[in-house]
Amino acid sequence: MNEDARSDVTVSDWNPTELEAFMAFEWPPHDTPLGIRWDAREVLLVAKAGDEALGAARGVLVGGVGELKQLLVKKAQARAGVGSSLMTEFERRCRTAGCHKLRLETADYQARPFYERHGFVCAATLENDRFGRALFVMEKMLRRAG
Repeated sequence: MNEDARSDVTVSDWNPTELEAFMAFEWPPHDTPLGIRWDAREVLLVAKAGDEALGAARGVLVGGVGELKQLLVKKAQARAGVGSSLMTEFERRCRTAGCHKLRLETADYQARPFYERHGFVCAATLENDRFGRALFVMEKMLRRAG
């Protein structure tokens, strides 16, 4: 069913705190009958040598899926195992949290072979996506920790 926009409604920017409060209050009436809770947990990792940051990873865990949003290694440290260390720790955190799947997106100019070496498979290809490039949605099924 296609709903027409209400004529008395305006749309504008909102600050993150008020948005989060609104979402936290309004999601449960939709999800409770389904037995779903959207408790997202952010994971922020850094790989260091001494005090020097060599790489970082950012992801979110929700609904049994760990979604890697970003993994970046200093260009001078590429192919030195830093990315693998970050990926391994992100996966360990996901397993510990009870995730059954990992997911990420990578572009055609990025690190698809790296993720494939870590057990990910391409679940979908989005042609002409961000910046007009192909984007690969990749997944890895996990056994639960324990």
